[in-house]
Amino acid sequence: MLADLRMPGALEALDAILRDVDGGALTAADAIEQLLTAQIQLRNNRRLQAAMRSSRLPAGKQLHDFDFTFQPSLRREQIDRLVHHCHLVTIRGNSYRMRQHTELWQTLHAAHDDAPAARRRLPRQDVATS
Repeated sequence: MLADLRMPGALEALDAILRDVDGGALTAADAIEQLLTAQIQLRNNRRLQAAMRSSRLPAGKQLHDFDFTFQPSLRREQIDRLVHHCHLVTIRGNSYRMRQHTELWQTLHAAHDDAPAARRRLPRQDVATS
């Protein structure tokens, strides 16, 4: 049935999952979930591979494959230090640009809602000149 439904990922994982079900390690619901997960993973991997092929990007390069003699301004030691001592920082919340955009949007809509139909303008901001 999995072959008729064109689910090769689930079909490949079926034997291992049935072994776990027979051994009592998996319930029927867990087995179905694992079958569907295997199918989704296969589909996502195929989609990614197709996108990479169609993008025509060069094959993935590693740092040890980079030709530092071609670009003498880059020093291998500096790049190694950056790569091996870097930390990823996750920043939560809006950036200053997003905050400005939100404030502007709110100002525009507040002025639009408060102004009569004939006068839908924002108040001018005084600019100090030297």
